[in-house]
Amino acid sequence: MRYPIVLLITLALTLAACDAGEVTSEAEDLQVIEIVLTDADGEVVAYSHDDHWHGTIRVTAGGEVALQAYVVPADAPASGHDVPPQTAWMNLTDHPEHRLRITSDDEAVAAWSGDRYALTLSSQEAGAALTTVVVLRGTTTLYQSPPAPTLSSSDTSTAAQ
Repeated sequence: MRYPIVLLITLALTLAACDAGEVTSEAEDLQVIEIVLTDADGEVVAYSHDDHWHGTIRVTAGGEVALQAYVVPADAPASGHDVPPQTAWMNLTDHPEHRLRITSDDEAVAAWSGDRYALTLSSQEAGAALTTVVVLRGTTTLYQSPPAPTLSSSDTSTAAQ
């Protein structure tokens, strides 16, 4: 008589343990609230904040500039309107299931390449464009930035600013 009771209790505990909670992966937990773009030296060029950007992305017409992209997760410390603390920045190189899609409303002014961390912005002509950064997991959009001002100048002294 004890054997069936022990068996039933073991079975009940096993089933309860299986339903104890869902295991979520880090990929499912990544919630992005901001994007930070830096130059090759690690200096912040621009960063998104709520419905706008701080800073302007610049390139020289006929040239290109290398940038690095970082995401700031939702659990990062609040930074107000300041640049998020660098300790909160993450790049997506360690997250193969995630990628960035960067688009511009004028590819002649601002054309983007790269998809996780190392980006290249190139420009064929001077002008202004709006750039949008989207964080994707597969085909699912996790975050879409507001449009970022992007300027292409024929004057090399203003493109580096």
